[in-house]
Amino acid sequence: MAGKASAKLLVILSPEDSRKLLLPNGIPESVEELNDNVRKDCGLNGKFRLQYQDRDFGDAFVNLTQTGELDHFGTLKVIPLPDVEPSTTQAKSRCRHQRRVPLEVPLIKYLGEDVSCLIKEYPESHIPEEDKQMKVTWYTWEATGGLPNKVQKSGTLGDVLDSLKTAATQFLNHCFVKRNQSTFFQAKRKQSKTDKETVVLKVDFAENYTAAYQDQIQSAYWHQKQVTVFPSVLWSDGEPESYAIVSDSLEHDKRSVSTFLTKIVLDVREKHPAMRVMHIFSDGAASQFKNKFIWCFMSTTFKELFPTLKVQWHFATSHGKGAVDGVGATVKRAVNTDVLSRQAILVTDAASFADSAKKSCPNIKIKIHRNL
Repeated sequence: MAGKASAKLLVILSPEDSRKLLLPNGIPESVEELNDNVRKDCGLNGKFRLQYQDRDFGDAFVNLTQTGELDHFGTLKVIPLPDVEPSTTQAKSRCRHQRRVPLEVPLIKYLGEDVSCLIKEYPESHIPEEDKQMKVTWYTWEATGGLPNKVQKSGTLGDVLDSLKTAATQFLNHCFVKRNQSTFFQAKRKQSKTDKETVVLKVDFAENYTAAYQDQIQSAYWHQKQVTVFPSVLWSDGEPESYAIVSDSLEHDKRSVSTFLTKIVLDVREKHPAMRVMHIFSDGAASQFKNKFIWCFMSTTFKELFPTLKVQWHFATSHGKGAVDGVGATVKRAVNTDVLSRQAILVTDAASFADSAKKSCPNIKIKIHRNL
């Protein structure tokens, strides 16, 4: 409990700056009152947190939550706080429709905490006209030469709102498509559980595996080989089945897709002879899946190989990570772990990658394709 006797506290502002804080009326009843005393006597501006030395933990500094923890001759430490708490995580693989627009003005009071989730009915009418003329700086993504770049822009708050309104319209359309595609995908997965003639296959390319060595010499870093990994997941009336096709060819193109897909479907047909309908889900990459070469292949060569199989191909772009991403990451991580633990000394090509992956990932069907 805070007493009425006077108190003297040592306030540490920095390693080179300490002050004596005199409290004639004793330690205040609340942390807020103590903060006000520290701010006034030490001439502090901005936000800060107070810590005190806790005897229960060897005089370590811990956050002060109640003044009853303080001695009348105790020690305080001032921890400066930013005006806005920074994010401690980095958002990855966010599609352009889900981007955030960090601003150097407090738009939160107008639009809410996450302006990327802005919808078309934003409270523009509640923003004073004088505020719309406020000069601000913000960041956005723009395509330059076909490549995305994060650029800084300057203008007024009204310019930002107009930009967000345009982005919100695109975002709403993106969410509508995403939700309907997700609903359709889940429905087909559910159907495959009860219909032996229907299967669902999801495919994509993973990032190439980069072959490294444990204890490699410095110059080896500049001559690392890579292995293509093409993961896929099959849903049927049984348990989901995972595949990973690996190859020394680094071409992630339509010819690779047709070759890898044929290899997977041959294995699926052997295990599911009753299969008559296959729903294939992939992204809409024009160089890989969504192009006239694939349509020609599916209606000619593929049809000759699987004459009784009806295929429906569905494209979903920029919808985040899925099961195939997990398969690709699992296989690459397992092989890398084998290399680092010296369980696999030399993994330099698709064959050695497959040997290691088969041992470490017995539940994933690893298949190697040597020549394209």
